[in-house]
Amino acid sequence: MTINKKLNQLRKLFGFSLQEICNKTRIAVSSISDFENGKREPSLSQLQIFADLYHKPISFFFNNNSLEHPRMLWRKKPDNKQEQIDIEAKFYQLCKQYVNLETWSNFTKKNDFKKLKRSFPNNEIEVRKIAKETEYLFHSTATPWKSLLEILENDYYVKIFHCNFDGSAISFYDDTIGPAIMLNTSNVGWRRNFDLAHELFHLITWDSNKENDESTEKEEKFADIFASEFLMPEIKLRQSIEENSQDERKISFSTIDTLANQYDVSYEALIRRINKIYNIKLSNEKIKNTVDEIKKLFPKRDNKIPSMFPERYERQAIDCLRTGKMSTAQCARYLNKNVSELMAINLYDGEKENDIKIPNNFM
Repeated sequence: MTINKKLNQLRKLFGFSLQEICNKTRIAVSSISDFENGKREPSLSQLQIFADLYHKPISFFFNNNSLEHPRMLWRKKPDNKQEQIDIEAKFYQLCKQYVNLETWSNFTKKNDFKKLKRSFPNNEIEVRKIAKETEYLFHSTATPWKSLLEILENDYYVKIFHCNFDGSAISFYDDTIGPAIMLNTSNVGWRRNFDLAHELFHLITWDSNKENDESTEKEEKFADIFASEFLMPEIKLRQSIEENSQDERKISFSTIDTLANQYDVSYEALIRRINKIYNIKLSNEKIKNTVDEIKKLFPKRDNKIPSMFPERYERQAIDCLRTGKMSTAQCARYLNKNVSELMAINLYDGEKENDIKIPNNFM
């Protein structure tokens, strides 16, 4: 496909008018029209502007790569269709960049995620069974102090990014890229943690549910059940309640606050889980009122804003810059930084030895 056709199809895919492209790129409408009609060729600097706008590498305009990306599942889509398309393109671009960094860094990884994969469940009982099996695998192999996000990133090599967008969470699985999740930075930490577990369900059942482009109401319900069971296993939660409660027949608001922080979940998610385990049968209105009362009694919980990029992604980008495998300008685009910011980083002197020598008698 020629450059002019790609520019035209990308604009239509994103739903932009010529004037909107002009406003975003400061390239004249007449020039954009000429580019799309093949009357003129854009310069390399103009192509880079278009590449950044559409979340593509500049090489995209010179190869035969498809405009399409793998199907993606949203927990809650943005109301604006343009934003949805933009976020999906950005997410896919970040994942492709991550693969490039892994390749340039000669990074090898075990495909342990295959251990987690399951067939899509037929009912809620099977969902709970999958949650128990997954929770057991996580906590029998992972380092105890790691968070869910750290386990997924470091033990199962899930690519997890954070961006600010109008929506909840998005995920996809691709044989080249592997499992990937994007979370909404504007959500509070415990909401992001629940979204992470929710998307994990979609990823581990991905292979047996390939035909659907959008998750169904049943799938979303199963994902919520999985997240609740996975994050708050019944046996462990019962033990925690017993350890923190003086009266086994009552659970104080103080205990609710302690456990919500301990399990990194919202008050509402915890109360609903307790409601289910102990068959208390609280109404939705009662749960809401209880949550409101607890919020009045305890300080607002800390909410750390995460970086857009995984830690390993950032390390590999800097390492590729240090070793000359990518330019400063390319590294700046990968890390969403100005070139001047990268120049301030203390890069290793190329003439110095960077490896740690291990004595022969230790080998």
